[in-house]
Amino acid sequence: MKHKLFLLVLLAIACLSLSCSDDNNDGATLSFGRAYYVLQAQAALEVDLRASSPVENALTVKINVSGSAVEGEDYNISAKEFVFQPGEDIAKITITPLNNYTEEREIKLSMEPVVGYSLWNNKSTIIPIEPKEVLICSFTKSWVELEALYMAGIEIKGAASGKFSSIVDLHLPFEIVEEGTTAVEGEHYSIKGDVREFVIPAGKNKAEIQLDFLKREAGKDKIMFRLKLPDDTYQYGNYAELQVQIVGPLSFDKLAGKWEYKTFASEMAIRDLLGTEPDFESDLYELPTANSSAGTIEFIQGAEEGKGQMISNLTGDLANYLQNCEIEFIDPEYRYLYDLNTDAWISNANFNPINAYFSASSSDEREGKVGLRLLDGGETLEVRIEDCDPQDFLQFTYMLFGDLEMTPLVFHFTRVE
Repeated sequence: MKHKLFLLVLLAIACLSLSCSDDNNDGATLSFGRAYYVLQAQAALEVDLRASSPVENALTVKINVSGSAVEGEDYNISAKEFVFQPGEDIAKITITPLNNYTEEREIKLSMEPVVGYSLWNNKSTIIPIEPKEVLICSFTKSWVELEALYMAGIEIKGAASGKFSSIVDLHLPFEIVEEGTTAVEGEHYSIKGDVREFVIPAGKNKAEIQLDFLKREAGKDKIMFRLKLPDDTYQYGNYAELQVQIVGPLSFDKLAGKWEYKTFASEMAIRDLLGTEPDFESDLYELPTANSSAGTIEFIQGAEEGKGQMISNLTGDLANYLQNCEIEFIDPEYRYLYDLNTDAWISNANFNPINAYFSASSSDEREGKVGLRLLDGGETLEVRIEDCDPQDFLQFTYMLFGDLEMTPLVFHFTRVE
């Protein structure tokens, strides 16, 4: 009887041993590395499966894939099984995000039974998918004038967050639209580097390309640019297209004729900048606001290119600075304009003389640099005055900064037919 019982015990032990492991792993278990992963919007995820001890023979563990996320749309999965090589106790698969724009989607992975192994704590794992943010891509302006040079810019921002910072250099192509373009590249304008894409540097959300003026020709003076969206990650913002009007550098043939006073264009910008500071309060008392639309200036082209005269028939405060003078165009500048909070191309000219004191009661006649721009298709003349030593206004500003670059005196004139 004892002999039979002993044999039964040995048989039970043998059966137990065989039923527990086909790799001779007594009590061997399998478990996902975590019960909960997160698939980030822009980064691949490695999911690991762990064995309680290194396997002796190659082992394949099949998995079931389910959940609200759609394979091939929201994500790709590298395999639907984990493969352990002999001596390994960790196996991995990779999940890659695709067009994961829908919120609250997840993937569920669960192991199928494996002979010889118990499925341990993490028999399955849940993987919520972080949705990608749609990126809004737009030109910074819809219409510009090309004088000597223009930096055409684009900007990208997240549809929800309003922010974006590229983790790598981002290439966004553009095209020149035949319909709407009359100018010929290489004849009327050029694109620096002959590029056909904007490159947003890593860590940034803006990019520019440089357009250069070559020649102005009537009827061949328009360029239409359009952004090309690479994929569904991008959507158009306010300006999918940019219309460029080629006007060329400012010259006397464009200025020639009479212009009547329209407005003190930078007055509000100056008041907004200085009005909240008590130290600058007196700077605003006598701003040159008293000007009449009856006042005019007239430009007459001289015998030499780039030179001429201005005849002043101004009747208000502007007459305290501008007077009959000789004019000579000098090098233009592409620079930041504080009153407009933007970069722009400015044509510069020496006016000789001007009254640098900009005052009716005191005078300092000398040559002065004046900035000029044509706006509204050449119908508006902008006169930008920074080169002065004002005696009746902005005195503290001038003393503090040494110039009026941050508070330019900008006046607009309308062409007289």
